[in-house]
Amino acid sequence: MNEQEKIDIETALRAIDEDYIKCFKVIREIYDYLETFGLKDFNRHSKYKWSFDRDRSKGCSYVCIRYGSSLSKKCLVKRRAYIEDADLYKWVGNKELIREALDEAYQYIFIKVHAVKNKFDAMKGIAEDYKEKLDNLSGDEEERLASKELHGEPFPGVPGQ
Repeated sequence: MNEQEKIDIETALRAIDEDYIKCFKVIREIYDYLETFGLKDFNRHSKYKWSFDRDRSKGCSYVCIRYGSSLSKKCLVKRRAYIEDADLYKWVGNKELIREALDEAYQYIFIKVHAVKNKFDAMKGIAEDYKEKLDNLSGDEEERLASKELHGEPFPGVPGQ
């Protein structure tokens, strides 16, 4: 192998490592969102199960994606951005599993985010309605309240009762 071929291989390996780091960041971000929105709930209903595992013998931590309850079909994604070459080749071999798992996780996150957003939009609408009511209080409104007091319909907590 000549010097140029060696440089080309090293450049390719560096590019592969950089690509893994990019993938790793996305997978770690998805995993963090799953933890935020309820990893146990997600795993209960999902085809792909996500977990955080530790390998004491190698001294590493992984994001683990399993197909169902299978232990044989799994994808280990180290929590740190470095991966050994042998693990990298195994990881790339599970490309379709990873794509499907990411798609399933994204759909769950999307649904959860929009459900929360819709609830907050509804709450914001309620708050805006009451803000408008408070802003529209006028002498007419005060007279109506006073009239109710005179007719035996006092409001609890209103001063002067």
